[in-house]
Amino acid sequence: MIKKYLFIFFLFAFSMVASAQFTEYKEGDLKLETDFQGYFTNNEFKRHVSYGYTLGGIRLTPKLSYSFSNNLKFYFGFSGLKYWGTNYYPLYNYTLIPEWDQTNKRQKLLHILPYLRFEWRISEKMQFVMGNIDKEDRHLLNVALWNPELDFAMDYEEGLQLKYHSSHWQNEVWLNWQNFNYINDVDRESFLFGIAGKLNSGERKNIFLLNYAFMWQHHGGELDTLTSLPLDHWLNGSFGLAYERKFNNRFLEKIGLSLDWVFCKSLKNDTWFFKAGNGIFANLYARAGKYNLRFAYYYSEDMMSMYGSPFFSNIAQRNKNEYYLRNQLLNAHFSLSLYSLKQMNISLFTDLYYKLDKKTNLAKENNNLSISFGISMDCKTKHLIKNFENKH
Repeated sequence: MIKKYLFIFFLFAFSMVASAQFTEYKEGDLKLETDFQGYFTNNEFKRHVSYGYTLGGIRLTPKLSYSFSNNLKFYFGFSGLKYWGTNYYPLYNYTLIPEWDQTNKRQKLLHILPYLRFEWRISEKMQFVMGNIDKEDRHLLNVALWNPELDFAMDYEEGLQLKYHSSHWQNEVWLNWQNFNYINDVDRESFLFGIAGKLNSGERKNIFLLNYAFMWQHHGGELDTLTSLPLDHWLNGSFGLAYERKFNNRFLEKIGLSLDWVFCKSLKNDTWFFKAGNGIFANLYARAGKYNLRFAYYYSEDMMSMYGSPFFSNIAQRNKNEYYLRNQLLNAHFSLSLYSLKQMNISLFTDLYYKLDKKTNLAKENNNLSISFGISMDCKTKHLIKNFENKH
């Protein structure tokens, strides 16, 4: 029944968005396209709020693309992830760093997965994707709901995606199918359904925005016969308003102010630590040439963020029985583009987290300042191999 409603909702969203301009394809083009990502980040996180670790690695995704028409394109390739200092990888679908598998089910040399994708450019403003879906724009989610570090460690998502972009409305609907269920399987069916978007007042100097996001996480299913665990349905989302002021000078591009209400809820069987929670997330941000700055205040009670940084949840990551009575946080983000070309960008970044309230249900923490910093390199290349367009 739930899947039926999910399918109906997806079709409804598809019908409602009838018209970023998406890239046009040229019929018959066979191309070699390669995505390269290198990164190094050091997380000096204190106390029980989160694990601290250093993450360095390279992801390489070469793929062949073929345009069946000016609107339909297919990709075939693979994605290889190499963490520095290891040649063994647990056989998981990675979301951040996976737990070590004590069995021999592991990959050697690289964590490697196939890359298969269909793109259908329905119109200049709408695109439908099947297979490996995009996460480059972080699904239009704020950082309280989507940890930017997922850009480095998370595998390409698989499922369905519908993207729409006009001058006044940007919207995305996606289904990330995370775990397939076999008959008598010991693992549980799992998927994430999301919808997120931004409405704005237009391309003027003073822009007002309405932001919204909804994510529904599902665990369990009809074939989940070998476990007594109940179905799990969890909800994360946000609603917010923002104001941006654009400038025409070469140094300061824009400044902005946003205020979001974030929320969570356990929809079935109360399998989360908290049945429901919420918080507020206020941001002041600016873009000035190669620099990006953001200063934020965050407050939450009984909040859990499925894919956000642990700093935006009331649960202490290192001890699942420990939680913060009130989560009050100051967050500062800074990034600098060191080198930028059309196909490449190299950036430095850092985040500071300062907890204003350090009381948990078990103790009072002493350290309240955590820092994360690193460097990333992103490169995308495209080379035409041959055009097989029918001349007749």
